[in-house]
Amino acid sequence: MPEIHELIRRPEVHSVQKEQLVLDVVQFMTQMNVGAVSVLEGENLVGIFSERDLMTRVVSKGLSPADTPVEQVMTPDPVIVDA
Repeated sequence: MPEIHELIRRPEVHSVQKEQLVLDVVQFMTQMNVGAVSVLEGENLVGIFSERDLMTRVVSKGLSPADTPVEQVMTPDPVIVDA
């Protein structure tokens, strides 16, 4: 029986820096056709930003995507596992 790491294709991981503005991040997500990106501080993972974060933490609160750093609205400290 194959192990899970043998079944999972390793997709390309798209990431942004925590100080980038939400508008720039969303445009990047659209260009890459992805629904979420890793948020980095340098090379360290500090969060994840998803379409859901955009809707619940930016749009529904009336924040300006052009003025809001992604760090303020990302999901911090995501739980990660190794295949």
